[in-house]
Amino acid sequence: MKGDEHNPPLSLQGEGPGEGVRAGLSGPNDLSAPKTKGIRAARRMRKNPTAAERELWKHLRKDRLAGLHFRRQHPIGPYIVDFCCVPKRLVVELDGYFHADPERAARDETRTVRLRAAGYRVLRFRNSEDFADVLAAIAQAAGVGPQLNGRRGPPPPTPPPEGRGEKSVDPSP
Repeated sequence: MKGDEHNPPLSLQGEGPGEGVRAGLSGPNDLSAPKTKGIRAARRMRKNPTAAERELWKHLRKDRLAGLHFRRQHPIGPYIVDFCCVPKRLVVELDGYFHADPERAARDETRTVRLRAAGYRVLRFRNSEDFADVLAAIAQAAGVGPQLNGRRGPPPPTPPPEGRGEKSVDPSP
């Protein structure tokens, strides 16, 4: 393959990153194409969420957090993440008690490093954390305000309670 000063030849073998494969699209950081087995596992996991996942999903589904669209049990390469906002490349993981195990924690760290190398921002929370704090942290990481229920901007003003405020008086006799 020939190239010129503006379009160098593509490296097919032995040169450059990835030994002829475009950097970032193959190899240890290629998380772009989940395997069929992973997709089936994700579907199975969606049917059996933990209590914490079920609760957080109530707040994330249907673009309820500031209009952000999240996917649940989303496959990314060999991994299935708890929640993912694909346009923001934001991953949210809820960790139960078994993630405290040193072996499991090491696997989680490797997974986080690989997801970050692929361009995802990874947020990890314990199942026991307050969901208001979790939602605020997710909104901040996505670069949006913490509006809930898909509202954009401040909430509407609260009307005054009955019997308070000025009443209009009809001046006609």
